[in-house]
Amino acid sequence: MATGSPKTPKPSYAAALSAASPVSFAIADLPVPFKDDGLLSVRISEEPFLRELDRCKTNLIGRVTTSIKTPDLVQHLKTLWSDLDPWTIAPLGRGFFMLQFSTLIDMQRVWALGAVRLHTGMLRLIKWSPEFSPSTYKNTFAQVWVRFWDLGFAFWDQQTLFEIAAGVGTPLKLDPRTKNRTVGLYARVLIDVDFSNPLPDKIRITRANGEVVVVGVEFESEPEICHKCGIVGHTADTCRSPSALTEENVNVSSDTIVDRGRSLVRSRQRRRRHRTPNAVSL
Repeated sequence: MATGSPKTPKPSYAAALSAASPVSFAIADLPVPFKDDGLLSVRISEEPFLRELDRCKTNLIGRVTTSIKTPDLVQHLKTLWSDLDPWTIAPLGRGFFMLQFSTLIDMQRVWALGAVRLHTGMLRLIKWSPEFSPSTYKNTFAQVWVRFWDLGFAFWDQQTLFEIAAGVGTPLKLDPRTKNRTVGLYARVLIDVDFSNPLPDKIRITRANGEVVVVGVEFESEPEICHKCGIVGHTADTCRSPSALTEENVNVSSDTIVDRGRSLVRSRQRRRRHRTPNAVSL
């Protein structure tokens, strides 16, 4: 379509790339690759990595239990999280999605839900970690209500309760009756617990002045745990993982290097690239 503005010369490819992707560092100063144990290697700068690591503190991982398109998932979540600050979602493959929130408070509010019911299936929420990989992830965490018995009211400030609960897992929220102190038999906290570790029945609380208090710990429920693969959410009789490695699994070629669950052995099939939708901003 013609316009009334005069025709301008077409910029060079280098100029267009520079304008589209401005950077604050010199391309010429990028690290020189090297070989380490025969593998092509690069050494990255620590400061930008730590900067992005800090930015990821407001991230959650979501996993859908049924097939769903990213736009449909976005529309559903927009109606549920309309009161949150802008957030983004990006598909990671294998039914996983990266959720990044603007604030830590928003992330904690969503995480405390544990799961989101969709039109079909569920979106289960998982704590993000730098080591997360969709291909190797094994869920050993579950959110459960935990009771702390024989805990005096002097310990019922929310920060104090969260500090105590942090000994068991990651505290997410207080029961309203605990928050309002309408029930004094026990303090009740929703905690994200790693069930691959032994569960305590007591916890020792130490104050700065040296005072020590020991209180009882009660888990109101425990999730199903597969004793074959160690994953939360199913039992051994329904486990689809092999009970033991076969000889075929063990005899891996010496030039095969597995990184975060992805084999680096090249094949024509693995060279295929599938286009992944971009992150969606809300």
